[in-house]
Amino acid sequence: MKKSTCLLKFFVPLFLLFISCVEEKPENTNKHEQNEAQIVDGLILPTTPYEFKLYQRQILEIAVANSDPLTIYIGDITQGQTLLNLTQGKQELINQSIVQGEKVTFSISDSSYVIFCKEQVNLLIGEDYAYFVISHSYLDIDADNTGSEISLENIEHLITLVEQSDVIFIRNGNQHTPKEAADHLRTKWENSGNKNMTIEQFIENIASKSSISGNPYQVKLADGSVVTAKEWYSDLINKESL
Repeated sequence: MKKSTCLLKFFVPLFLLFISCVEEKPENTNKHEQNEAQIVDGLILPTTPYEFKLYQRQILEIAVANSDPLTIYIGDITQGQTLLNLTQGKQELINQSIVQGEKVTFSISDSSYVIFCKEQVNLLIGEDYAYFVISHSYLDIDADNTGSEISLENIEHLITLVEQSDVIFIRNGNQHTPKEAADHLRTKWENSGNKNMTIEQFIENIASKSSISGNPYQVKLADGSVVTAKEWYSDLINKESL
């Protein structure tokens, strides 16, 4: 009995010491060996365009309204290119090499977006980094235009699509043909004094409501249903990827 007691006195402290030294290792859910994700406050897609700076082997996380966040990762910047990886939840949206000046499209919740590699900076000393722009796919972005301004050609093309449509436009209770609606939009845009605007601004301030009454424009579809002009333009833009 005394021998058993002695053994217990010897092994119990060793067992307790072993337990106290063991720490549960947290599961590493990050498939890249890099710094912690940077959480961008205030940006919720589909608010675009958005320009950001990202260091190599880092993650950027962008909030997406009513959905999982968008996670962006770049690898080493070598010989003018880097690995670009975009995921949302368990879905991989992009996983490819990208060079400066290249654009890659992806979709979130039936909306089409483009990520543009504006510039890659390869340093002799320090961490390399790159500048990117995320935008709706219908915005015209390049190295000198990050998407804040839409080209005149794109808005004119939207008006052409209005003119070629087969719907009825309702403005202040009166029905108008597609050509009448297109002519009205051209005149209203010209008289606005600001032809250099984003397509969102064009739709919001010119194409979707009366500047006199403030009443929203409507569109009567071929099946007889009526939607707001703003909804109709949004669907048209997504389908056409202007």
